Amino acid sequence: MKNSHNWILFLSFTILFIMIPLCQAGEKPILIGATVSLEGKYVETSAMVKNGYKLWVEQINKNGGLLGRPVKLILYNDKSQKSLAASLYEKMIVEDKVDLTLSPYGTPLTMIASEATEKHGYVMLACAAAGEQIWERGYKYIFGVYAPADRYFIGFLDVLARNGFESLGLIFENSSFNISIAKGVRGWAERFNLNVTYDKGFDDAGKELPLILKQVMEKNIDGLIFSGYPPECYTFIDLMKKVDYRPKSITFTITPILPGFYEKVGPFAEGIFAPSQWEPDERIPFQRFSVNV
Repeated sequence: MKNSHNWILFLSFTILFIMIPLCQAGEKPILIGATVSLEGKYVETSAMVKNGYKLWVEQINKNGGLLGRPVKLILYNDKSQKSLAASLYEKMIVEDKVDLTLSPYGTPLTMIASEATEKHGYVMLACAAAGEQIWERGYKYIFGVYAPADRYFIGFLDVLARNGFESLGLIFENSSFNISIAKGVRGWAERFNLNVTYDKGFDDAGKELPLILKQVMEKNIDGLIFSGYPPECYTFIDLMKKVDYRPKSITFTITPILPGFYEKVGPFAEGIFAPSQWEPDERIPFQRFSVNV
């Protein structure tokens, strides 16, 4: 596939991602490939991404397709495994000969999958990944739609500052996405005049979180940020419930937006914050930029 054709498809794809097209479906479909996690660590969050991909294809085809052609989505199960994601994106490009790719769920899988797309000069739209490491490699063919991970909790920190809170606890999983979040929290907390009095990463949730919870309880913090994927978030919430601990304000990455969150957590879910991607409030300083084509 020629790079010029690839770029035309990408530009049309991104524009039509937010606009309803008025065109007629052609004979040969445009192939768009992606992996989703039907098993493993990312299964719950990846399910929402999969549904979003399928809904977009359904709506696009109902309205005439893309560039006058129908869209066909090719999905594979990466089982939340980096090695499998890498081989599947290679397969999409070499064997299936897709025209464009959408990212898997999460920064770790997107990092490895984008190595294949970059090598072959294929565009990847990072629809579900935001770790800053993705953008530090100088890659030319990967594009993001999320706010960068280091800005995820600006809104929460702003709420704490507006309400006169002073102290903050930070707990994060030692993975690329969550490390990026922690780095951003430290920087923005300073700008909001919030004192991070507890700052701890973990590798093994089952072994380390009970002690971490004990330590953070001793700090008497005003607000708590827990940055991890759903399995780790649920583990920590269960621990908090068992000891009847809850700071004045608390937020988690990703997990509170899941459809089954309240069912799993119960009344404890009330009042838990989650990141928001885009806000109209001028106090939230997201970067503004333009692209000249």
